[in-house]
Amino acid sequence: MVESLRALRPELADLNARLDVAEALAETLPHRRKYLLLNHRPARRIVRAYEEWLDEVERELEPTKPRSRGGSAPPTA
Repeated sequence: MVESLRALRPELADLNARLDVAEALAETLPHRRKYLLLNHRPARRIVRAYEEWLDEVERELEPTKPRSRGGSAPPTA
């Protein structure tokens, strides 16, 4: 399941790139800039929410790597 969800990452990167272009274009349209950016901001938040969700899925569902026995203990903070 995790591998299939990872396929979303390139699509999310593409959406971010498209939003970059759209925001740059908005700067060239001063009479529409405010309204365009008001639409782009929630789109960015949605993309960011999906990225964070994918991070969470990977953390929760990825098999953990077993610790080696007999090695030194990790340093404590």
